[in-house]
Amino acid sequence: MSITGEIVELAAVPLHPLATHLREKHIQMKGSEELANRRFPKYEWQRLSHVLGKLRPGQRCLEVGPGRCYLTTMMKRAGLYSSISAIDIVPRRSLPGSVDFRIMSVAEMDFETNAFDTVLCMEVLEHLQDDHFESALSELRRVCRGQLIVTLPYKEPIPLPAYHLQAFDEERIQRLFPQGRKSLLLKDPVTRVPWILVEEAHGEAAPRA
Repeated sequence: MSITGEIVELAAVPLHPLATHLREKHIQMKGSEELANRRFPKYEWQRLSHVLGKLRPGQRCLEVGPGRCYLTTMMKRAGLYSSISAIDIVPRRSLPGSVDFRIMSVAEMDFETNAFDTVLCMEVLEHLQDDHFESALSELRRVCRGQLIVTLPYKEPIPLPAYHLQAFDEERIQRLFPQGRKSLLLKDPVTRVPWILVEEAHGEAAPRA
């Protein structure tokens, strides 16, 4: 079985102007481009630029696990949504002040069904224990009334690093996301573990039978 979908070479993805601005600030803070790239490589900024270009403007957006909060900041400055919410299991201090941040588990979200036009969950699900994984995926779909975007490490070598608890190959991706549109995001160098990006449509955006 093989994944069918778009193959994206991140090295060829141009940085969004907002990504360029934030990256320049990151380089200044670290003191050199080399040090900045060690903490947050250029392919990470290209990944964020690629995802930003996929987003459809709407009223409400939820980002699960905002990490360094760069994408959250880019979405806010781009004016894509009337309101942005973010959740994580630890505090995040780099979020724009207007973002509604809550400490919350993705496996048990305190949001209404169909609450968000866009839901983003990037590099989160691989960190979950087995008993939280299925409920987290169900919750992501429950709160989404439009565009759901998930990214995951694809075909990581076994044994997994200690901070990853889930592995994803062709068979599992197809089983978990049978209707999802899939893209393989290749890093530079290509020997690094790529990401698989899955996009699902829910609610009114879902395809009709």
